[in-house]
Amino acid sequence: GTRDGTLGLQAALNCSAVELVVDPSPMNNGVWLAQPLLLTNRGPKRVVVQEGVRVEALPGAFLGKMDSLLTVFEADGVTIEASGATLHMRKEDYIQTDIYNHSEHRHALNILGCTNLTVHGLQTNNSGGDGVYVTGSGNGKPPCTRVATVGLILRDVRSTHNYRQGEPRTIQETDLVVKIVLPWIY
Repeated sequence: GTRDGTLGLQAALNCSAVELVVDPSPMNNGVWLAQPLLLTNRGPKRVVVQEGVRVEALPGAFLGKMDSLLTVFEADGVTIEASGATLHMRKEDYIQTDIYNHSEHRHALNILGCTNLTVHGLQTNNSGGDGVYVTGSGNGKPPCTRVATVGLILRDVRSTHNYRQGEPRTIQETDLVVKIVLPWIY
């Protein structure tokens, strides 16, 4: 059967190590099933998600209208290296109004109020919102203090088959977005 890897992944994201390496899950053929995950300044400064890792939304979870697979909240100087790795959600589930309340905010990667964040090589797909959503932390939880994300670098990020296909963002002029692929495919 499948196992929920949320506790292990969240514990790793909360650790004070400088670097975190996420290997393919031995329990689920390389897939980490997870409920919403959170990375903040308490966590590592470098997260390496190895090629072939697939962090996938746990079936039946994400009932909250703002639940995202990975939220990076007010993190400073963090790098996420994820070439060949995927954040995968269950868009087809989220549009079933008998189970889920309508929402366009179940993002795969939710970046809120970060400074000098780099994301490299990540694939996001099948979210109930945007593959990558970037803004300040003004509407986030816990209490927020930053009106924008500053110094963001998205490099070789691919975002496909999401409910919304835009790249909404509230960021500063110093940001660099290099080769982000956002095909308009529903």
